[in-house]
Amino acid sequence: MRIFKMMSVLLLITLSASAGVRSVGNGGGYAEMLAYLANEKISAVVELCEHSKACSLTELEKKQVAQASNKKFEIVIDSQCLYPVIGADGAGNLTLSACALYDSLDKVIFAKTYQEISVLVLAVRLFADGLDLSDAMNLAKLAVTSVQQEQKSVRVDLESGVIKAHLQRIFSGKWDHTIVSLEGKVHTLNLTEKISQGLQCPEGNIESWFATGLRGQVLDAQTGLAEISVKLLCSGGQKWTGKADVFFETEAGEVNEKSVQIQVHGLREAN
Repeated sequence: MRIFKMMSVLLLITLSASAGVRSVGNGGGYAEMLAYLANEKISAVVELCEHSKACSLTELEKKQVAQASNKKFEIVIDSQCLYPVIGADGAGNLTLSACALYDSLDKVIFAKTYQEISVLVLAVRLFADGLDLSDAMNLAKLAVTSVQQEQKSVRVDLESGVIKAHLQRIFSGKWDHTIVSLEGKVHTLNLTEKISQGLQCPEGNIESWFATGLRGQVLDAQTGLAEISVKLLCSGGQKWTGKADVFFETEAGEVNEKSVQIQVHGLREAN
């Protein structure tokens, strides 16, 4: 295994999927969730670079990046950082240290951004393809330059614990992707697919959507609300704006997956 050293911190991760809701664990598991999503979408992110003026890759670098991003690599999170390394086993599995997914400031640990984690994911892929660490990191940074992001987070302080609602919008040109999640004490739920299933255009079919705002609200001791402002792009060029309310209940500081309900309302045609 080819390896390189990273900082250490003790983390624990689990992964499951149910009814369009992905659950990732650790002290929130938010960064781990972003790592899995970044790995799934890395080829789309790399393709954006080829059509962006901000991307300055040479033809050889474009070939290297395309080759690394299109391979079927599975990310394995070194959750406990027992070995402070990142590496590849040669069988399509990439080890990504959970330590690399977080930063800290004044003893507060927080997740890196989707863009930063995408750089790490691509760098590990390039590393597995034979580049040395320094070249892999530099090339990955150049390839992800064209991706822009907006991030919003709000706290919902319930008696059973604090729930954090996260909104990540990643975009470049016509490509626009939104990630909505709820982070509890141990698990993070990715609600993006569930919200997508609940959105419909008043006229025509929905082609894409993205979120523009996020608010949190306490409803009672164990129930919270994440109110998301959405914009729908529908067939025929129509644009609609509205709200997607995410209602959830908690148990012992965690969101009860079965309790999550999505209500879309207030749709109106946008200018």
